[in-house]
Amino acid sequence: MIPILVILTAAAILSVLLLIIPVDITCRGEWGEVKYIKARLKWAGGLAALDFAVREGSFNTTLSTGGLTLWRGGKKKKSLPRPGKQKPVKKNNNFSLRKIVELLSEGELFKLGIAFIRRLFGAFRLDVNLSGRYGAGDPALTGLLAGLLALVNGDKIKLNVQPDFTEEVLDLRGALRSRLIPLELLGICLTSLWQKPVRRIWLSVIKTKIKFKKEAVQHV
Repeated sequence: MIPILVILTAAAILSVLLLIIPVDITCRGEWGEVKYIKARLKWAGGLAALDFAVREGSFNTTLSTGGLTLWRGGKKKKSLPRPGKQKPVKKNNNFSLRKIVELLSEGELFKLGIAFIRRLFGAFRLDVNLSGRYGAGDPALTGLLAGLLALVNGDKIKLNVQPDFTEEVLDLRGALRSRLIPLELLGICLTSLWQKPVRRIWLSVIKTKIKFKKEAVQHV
C-alpha cells in the first residue's frame, strides 16, 4: 500500500510542477515564397527543452534534458512522384479562415473572442516583431482581420503587416519570445469554453456526433 501512495504522491507533485513552472518559447521564421520556422520550448529554465524546425515540407524535432538529447524525430520532404503515378489530392475544407472569421464576427461570439484574445496574449507575455503582408481573398474579411490585429498591436507586439485587399496572400517574417504558465493558460481556456455561446456550439457538435453514431449502429 505504501509504495502505491508514494507513486501517487510523486505523480501529483510532478503534475503540479508541470502546471506551475513557466515555459519559455522562442521562435523565428518566414512564411511566403520561402517557408521555415524554428522554435524552442524550454521548461524550468532549460531542464527540459523541445526544439522544432520546419523547412519546405520537412521538419525535425529534438527533445533534450540538461543538454542531453533524449529523442530525435522528423520527416523529410517527399520527392516528386513519377509521371503517371500522381495520386489525386484531396482537398480538406474543414478548416477555413473564412469560416473562422465569419463565426467570430457574430455578435456575442465576437465580444467573447476579443476578450479571449486579450487574455491569451496577456498569459503568453508575448514579445513579437512581425512584418509582411496578408490577405483573405475577400476585402471584408481582410478588413476584419486588420481590425483584430490593430487591437493587439502595441509596444510588445509590433505588427508591421500590411493588408492586401486584392488577393489571398500570406507573406510574413519575424520572431517572438514568450513565457507562459500552463496552469494560467488552462484556466483561461476552460473559462472561455464554459461561456454560454461557446458552450452551446461544442455541446451541439457533441450531440450531433452522438446522434450520428446511434443512427449508424441502427443501420448496421
